[in-house]
Amino acid sequence: VLISPPGCVMLAGAAAGVAAWSGLSARLRPVAVALTAVLAFLAVVPSALPDPVVDRVKTMAPSDPPPDVAFSRWSPVFRVDVLEPPDTFPDSDAFKVLAHDGMWGSVIRRFDGDLDSLGRYDVDARSVPFAVLAPEPRVMIIGAAGGNEILASLHFDAAEITAVELNPVTVSLLTDHFEAFSGHLDEHPKVELVNAEGRSFLMQRDDPVDLVWFVAPDSYAAMNAATAGAYVLSESYLYTVEMIEESLRRLGPGGLLCIQFGEIDFDRKPNRTARYLASAREALRGLGIENAGRHVLVATQKGFAFTSATILVGREPLGDEKVRRFVQGVDSLHRARVRYVPGADDADDRIATILTADAAGLDRFFDEYPYDVRPVRDDAPFFWHFVSFRAAMATTIKPAGTGVLEDGLGEQLLVVFLVMAVLLAGVRVVTPLLVQRRRWQQMPHKLLAGVYFAALGLGFMFFEITPVSSTHLTLPTRASGG
Repeated sequence: VLISPPGCVMLAGAAAGVAAWSGLSARLRPVAVALTAVLAFLAVVPSALPDPVVDRVKTMAPSDPPPDVAFSRWSPVFRVDVLEPPDTFPDSDAFKVLAHDGMWGSVIRRFDGDLDSLGRYDVDARSVPFAVLAPEPRVMIIGAAGGNEILASLHFDAAEITAVELNPVTVSLLTDHFEAFSGHLDEHPKVELVNAEGRSFLMQRDDPVDLVWFVAPDSYAAMNAATAGAYVLSESYLYTVEMIEESLRRLGPGGLLCIQFGEIDFDRKPNRTARYLASAREALRGLGIENAGRHVLVATQKGFAFTSATILVGREPLGDEKVRRFVQGVDSLHRARVRYVPGADDADDRIATILTADAAGLDRFFDEYPYDVRPVRDDAPFFWHFVSFRAAMATTIKPAGTGVLEDGLGEQLLVVFLVMAVLLAGVRVVTPLLVQRRRWQQMPHKLLAGVYFAALGLGFMFFEITPVSSTHLTLPTRASGG
């Protein structure tokens, strides 16, 4: 990236300075020109700027000693930093931490090409889909990140592995900067590493696969910007009903869609799992499948910060043999638990209701559940928006860790920011007009000018919100530094 986000701020300041020149006196103009030149220099040489101060709750928060940064680069998606883990971590020389906008997002594992060294995946949640699938599956990974799922797929003897990653900088870690550390994964004969947007790439591939694997394909960039839950209104076209339908259509016979993500508090509010299952039920219905409960398997595993959920969805009913292998695979994991299999008496009541209740019962569940977990579609792809604005503004929230991020805090802050933006815009627009009201009254064509600039603004917004699925980005696998 030629101009980093801090550089863009400097560039905006330089542009504003140029616009102000004509209104300045001859005495002040040289000063403005000099300041504009400094801002322009900082825009094109962002290394001269200090790094932004990282929020104290993030992985890269200021500390003593400071984080040991091995690599850092901005990208159009988010900033990527590679951190050396503290020596106090077990096997600290065996992995590196990927921080996305200052928050721990993934890891790069050391790999020397010896598949026998990957036994750790036998007791990892990544083993669950392979316990159910037939041998030598064809795998498509959406959100390859540091390559963990590529290694797991190699360990479980996948026949083909297509690993899709949106962020070009993240791809360059595996193809360039840490290629030797990660075992030259992009050169493995079974691996195709692609820099692309996952949904559009999936839609353009006609060849069937046995596993479409979504591995928490979220940057939470809006949350990382302020750690305040603003991501609740971030669009994601990877979780919608239409995307689940597309994924299921790409499956070969016996194939599975697998999604894994973290739940903040599964026992109290399994919101992400509930909404995804509701969307999956609607997607199956769109494919002519009414008995969704026979097509889904759900498990969870407690981690050090979150409870990870694993959801498997198939186009064909998941018979007794697949259920048996699923249960056996989950039981072999530490602190893991089967939450739902077809016909089980001890299934989680909330999950069972979403998957098996009739239409009236499902509507009743949605009405009574304290959060909004109804299916999300492409026309409103706000997967994490679990609290209505009305409910959020009527709720008192005491910020205390990540547990409140989906209780309405993000919605409250968005309302506050909207009010502040309107007030500031009003002051900045109305005040000059009041000061120059005589000139404003004499200015011709005000209505036409207002319509013109309003049309420009609306046109920009309509273009900006065009679904990401209508675009496709594919860059060379061998990146030269992102």
